[in-house]
Amino acid sequence: MVAALRRSNLKGINMRLFLLFLLTLCACFTYATPKVDDFVRFNAFQDVKISPQGDYLAVSMSDAEGKLVVSVLDRKSLKITGVAGFSGHWQAGDFFWVNDDRIVVQLVKKYGLREQPYITGNLFAMNADGSRQGLIFGPDAGESTTGTNRKMRQATFAVASMLDRMPEENKYILISAYPFSRSKETYPTAYRLDVYSGKLRKIVRSPIENGYLLSDHEQQVRFAVGGESQENNKFKLFTRQDNRADWQLMPSTIGHLGKIKPLVFTPNNQKVYFYASAGVTGTKGLFLMDLATQEIEEVYQHDTVDAFDLLTNVEKQPLAVAVVDGRPKLEFIQSDSKAAKLYKGLALAFPEHYIGITSITDDGSLVVLDIQNDKNAGDFYLFNTKTKKVDYLLSRADWQDPAQMASVEPIVVTSRDNMPLHGYLTRPTAGEAPYPLVVMPHGGPIGVRDFWQFDADAQFLASRGYAVLQVNFRGSGGYGEQFQRAGYQQWGRAMQTDLTDATQWAIDAGITKPDTICMVGASYGAYASLMAAIQEPKLYQCVAGLYGVYDLTRLTNDVNYDSSEAFLRQTLGSDNETLKRYSPVNYVDQIEAQVMLVHGGKDEVAPIAHYELLAERLNKANKPFVSLVKKNESHGFYQPENRKELYLKLAEFLDQNIGHQRL
Repeated sequence: MVAALRRSNLKGINMRLFLLFLLTLCACFTYATPKVDDFVRFNAFQDVKISPQGDYLAVSMSDAEGKLVVSVLDRKSLKITGVAGFSGHWQAGDFFWVNDDRIVVQLVKKYGLREQPYITGNLFAMNADGSRQGLIFGPDAGESTTGTNRKMRQATFAVASMLDRMPEENKYILISAYPFSRSKETYPTAYRLDVYSGKLRKIVRSPIENGYLLSDHEQQVRFAVGGESQENNKFKLFTRQDNRADWQLMPSTIGHLGKIKPLVFTPNNQKVYFYASAGVTGTKGLFLMDLATQEIEEVYQHDTVDAFDLLTNVEKQPLAVAVVDGRPKLEFIQSDSKAAKLYKGLALAFPEHYIGITSITDDGSLVVLDIQNDKNAGDFYLFNTKTKKVDYLLSRADWQDPAQMASVEPIVVTSRDNMPLHGYLTRPTAGEAPYPLVVMPHGGPIGVRDFWQFDADAQFLASRGYAVLQVNFRGSGGYGEQFQRAGYQQWGRAMQTDLTDATQWAIDAGITKPDTICMVGASYGAYASLMAAIQEPKLYQCVAGLYGVYDLTRLTNDVNYDSSEAFLRQTLGSDNETLKRYSPVNYVDQIEAQVMLVHGGKDEVAPIAHYELLAERLNKANKPFVSLVKKNESHGFYQPENRKELYLKLAEFLDQNIGHQRL
């Protein structure tokens, strides 16, 4: 009945969008045992945000090619009123309502599934009815024209982030523009941007290079913070009274704090909430600074893990801090407030789920909820705070049945040097331990981490009878500055032995047994997989490298941007002899495990030269390997048919080497 009612409201939509909606809204009524296709399909929807007055919903959704577009729906009828789609590699990134009739979309480019979207700097705007579409800011904005073919804005070589809406003048927003690294200018500038014409009016330039700007609740840009250099964590902080005043350097009262990110002013505009890394471990916590007295109050800080999300109320004030110590949880700041009590009631209605808030109407009456867990990629609901009613809106992937997915168990492993390593174990959906085990290190590697969330790769392997072990080895993000820095220049060394120690833990705990273990990783995880075969030839029966880097000297030579080069020097190192010593291509003769290599011919993150050199040396050493190369794919196979082929070939590879017949 629900599906039929929704379908009846889709009249007038173009056929491609109609079919997409039809498939995604009806799939939930035809659950079956998970098949490989269930794991490789693009998510139908990514995000949902409600307009300030609650008349519309903006939805980022996958088009027929899997690229994200933004569609606007009438909230009551769910009829699509406007669509913002893009050509080539361009697609929608984050988006936000600037008034009840206009939405702004950050445009990104993405060349592969594993690659992080590349921020282009362009802002695209559209009315709720689909009219007046066009670029309003960015390096490509100079190409845009009005309906009379008159250029209406000029190109700006910067990346913009929104500082604030301007409710009293709702055709404008405040933005902070960060110059591209190729520009000689390194000082961000705050502008007032007309979201219809694209006209800019300069408000103020940051008083410090690479600074971070913050406006108060009256849209006055009053707070700036930035580091003195990339080599240390010392920060300078500037404040001013309003947009007419000069910047004033504050006394060094924050010298004991690490990286700082200002978040929001208090309602009276006298204090500022901010994230900072502090204490022995350097975990990121929430702090409050009085601008008049420079006094700093610790609001919340966890001993082990970083704050990763901040939930705010309708006044934009902190409601709760989210942390992931195993499973995500919320630490309420105003635990007795009305908003906190409402949220706690929702938690009772959705047990074993993380409940996020994507958007709130200006009057606080309607809230869009993003509800997800380890078995569910996410459902969106509309919560009426007055009636306490919760209505289902959309699902990211409603063809998947959470009841048929595997549970993800948080674990803690102690490394050989007594460092706690946090991670996750996904057990197969059937059978009992010991299981054949896939160790799956994440990419990155620095600053990236695995979460307690739905992971299509792990769920697919679990559906095929494999346990999956994911470890946040040192260098991973989310566990404080000290833990992250412990991974600097540890490629092939301590980061690698962390994975070995976690594998041995799984054997000792009876989760798996020797001779039934494979390491499978993508990007850096592919590097770690090949190094595992070299350093621990008896521990792993097989390894699979997906879109990997295998020659560290080549990796450093391929970096194009100054900031990336500096980061690599700091985290990877620059001594050529050391880089050669820890490059898998130089030790193929030591590999005893079976090998599978997967790569894309257009990979710009890990160019195919890495694969070609490793394959050449494996052949010379008479080391057989399974190969899958798609010449038109990039850093992570993007097309569903290619991902399906990869999944099936990987499953066959695992079955032959560590499958159940070997237990």
